[in-house]
Amino acid sequence: QEGIAIAESTVRQYVRELRQTHPEIFIPLAHDPGEAMQVDWGDMPAVIGGLRLVVSLFCVAMPHSGAVMGYPYPDKSMLCFLDGHIRAFDLLGGVPKFCVYDNLRTAVISDYGKKAVKNPQFMRLEAHYAFQSVFCNIAAGWEKSAAENAVAIIRRIAFTPMPHVADFAELQEHVTNKCLQYINNHHIRNHPAAIKEEFAADRAALLPLPAMPLDTGFTVPALVHPDLTVRYDNTRYSVPPELVGKQVTLKLAPFHLSVFHNGVEVYRHRRDAGWWGSSGPGPRR
Repeated sequence: QEGIAIAESTVRQYVRELRQTHPEIFIPLAHDPGEAMQVDWGDMPAVIGGLRLVVSLFCVAMPHSGAVMGYPYPDKSMLCFLDGHIRAFDLLGGVPKFCVYDNLRTAVISDYGKKAVKNPQFMRLEAHYAFQSVFCNIAAGWEKSAAENAVAIIRRIAFTPMPHVADFAELQEHVTNKCLQYINNHHIRNHPAAIKEEFAADRAALLPLPAMPLDTGFTVPALVHPDLTVRYDNTRYSVPPELVGKQVTLKLAPFHLSVFHNGVEVYRHRRDAGWWGSSGPGPRR
């Protein structure tokens, strides 16, 4: 097209020589204390209430210290995604300057990396806790390698062998204890200090927590039926008889559902019934 007489094979040869003289180079990423928190999801098997399930584990890693934390959930919904951040910040006692993600659909509507379009609900979390989100490029796992390592570490220390627990609360206690043991007793090769010491430096450098945790705002209206129940997500939840025929508001959390009438909480239910499918128990009182 440019009027240059050159063969494709000559161009390929030239490109091959350039690649040999200019190889791709990677350098280790270093982080200041409390600067960054990396986030990823992992899938882990567990026996909960006698049923074998695959739980979604919200995994957090502090790349400066190598500390890891995990929060098991029934799924990877936005509700659980936001709750995982809130619980992680609460355990840390503060907020890092940056949170690093791959292009999770719960955080990103479209595109990736610097061009990522954030989910509005995720933007509420980002604004409330005053951190900056950083999204990795496609096929660039090294940009959040600490979080990917955290998934493998927590699988090894907390899910091998497979835990047998009564409910998600007991599973969370098990995972938290295993992660704290790892933080308190492990020393990463080539790190100048033990994880415990560097994690203390992480926590000391964090931004302060807001005065109040984020209210995720997941609410839906519902009608109380004559059988003294409201229905949500194919599950029936019982309510007091005086509310039959009235409109109520359901406020959702990962592990419970609250029923509000005229701004007052009148009932709270565990949400585990819906996770077991049609073979699970009926409405809970």
